[in-house]
Amino acid sequence: MTFMARTQQTTQLDQAQKIRLGIWGPPNSGKTVYMTMLCHYLRVAESSPWKVEVTDKRTIEYVTQNLSLIRTKGEFMCGTEIRRDESPKVYSYKLKHKKGITRDVELNFFDLPGEFYLGGDQREIVDESDRRLSIAQYLNKCHGILFLLSPLDEDRSSLEGTSYYDLLEKLLMNMQSARQSKSPELEQYVAFCITKVDHPEVY
Repeated sequence: MTFMARTQQTTQLDQAQKIRLGIWGPPNSGKTVYMTMLCHYLRVAESSPWKVEVTDKRTIEYVTQNLSLIRTKGEFMCGTEIRRDESPKVYSYKLKHKKGITRDVELNFFDLPGEFYLGGDQREIVDESDRRLSIAQYLNKCHGILFLLSPLDEDRSSLEGTSYYDLLEKLLMNMQSARQSKSPELEQYVAFCITKVDHPEVY
């Protein structure tokens, strides 16, 4: 996991009432499983200093459905499919410190079909306030971004010849174009997280 930061963003972060983190990743990178199991763990782990709060009805239903599939059938979710007349949604929940010594952390997750990442779909997403935004515009509103990347050959093959580097470069360029500030430096804290490390191919 690698972090990058800007001094300017630290000032904005100090003034924020809550910390917003966006979770991004190409197809099959483990976004849905990550968000589902993190929510479940924080609900049941008494030793964790954080408690999870889910107030969005569609997120409650989504996490509950995913958790049921994992726990009862031992299966993971299939790839996302969205009808042409639908707008992709943002699912989110908050992490609250049990002793209240730090601000709330809001995790935002995009459940998007592969076309969004491979450049074949230019539809906008709908955020938690029902505003229509591009992915770049939404990520620019986040204080930090978690990039989830799978090292498995079978997952990289779903990118149709596009590399992770190309995907990230295109996304970061789109974020820069969508910002009012034209600084070439990234304004968010960023973490690159390698998923599926327990898979035999990786382990």
